[in-house]
Amino acid sequence: MPRLLAPLMLSLATCVLVACSPASSPRPAAGAQGAAASSAAQTLTVQGTDALKFEPSTLTVKAGQPITLTFANAGQTLHDWSLAQGAGQPVKISAAGGQSASGTFTIDRPGTYTFICSQPGHEAAGMKGTLTAQ
Repeated sequence: MPRLLAPLMLSLATCVLVACSPASSPRPAAGAQGAAASSAAQTLTVQGTDALKFEPSTLTVKAGQPITLTFANAGQTLHDWSLAQGAGQPVKISAAGGQSASGTFTIDRPGTYTFICSQPGHEAAGMKGTLTAQ
């Protein structure tokens, strides 16, 4: 039995080493590399405050590329970052006071869209901004 176990262990170790070693892949052509870079997520950070303001209140992104937005609530009350138009479905990223939250979405078409804080009275008090997709 021990004589059969050694070749089995050697085969198992070889399989593990092959599976865990980095694969070598060819470098993408210049055009393919550009395409990969253009599909990478755009990252944005927006802060909400108890002064009922977004900082920054104006955002610019590229249409058709994913956007990862981090909403940081610098206030003490609940705020959110809400976008009703432009994405395939409405976007709402909520964070309690002193907390942050993130979400990923895509604006499919160029245009200018309004984002708001949907908490009662916050939009009316001026907690809104614009997102321009180019």
